[in-house]
Amino acid sequence: MDEFLFDLRYGVRQMRMHPVFASIVVITLAVGVGANAAVFSLAYALLLRELPVRAPEELVRYRFVADRGTPDLGLAPT
Repeated sequence: MDEFLFDLRYGVRQMRMHPVFASIVVITLAVGVGANAAVFSLAYALLLRELPVRAPEELVRYRFVADRGTPDLGLAPT
């Protein structure tokens, strides 16, 4: 515990000696955490959350293929 307190005091002392660097580090960490939270929220909303329908196992996907080699013109309900 003594080593932790020593390291904590040392870190605070260094941040006081270099306030511009310390603020840049804090802002960078804040932006990184915010971006990470935004990406995971978006991934959850678009990919991981269940569909808001009563019976998702009854959904159907229609595929239309005109000829071989043409792209899939699949339709999915919205």
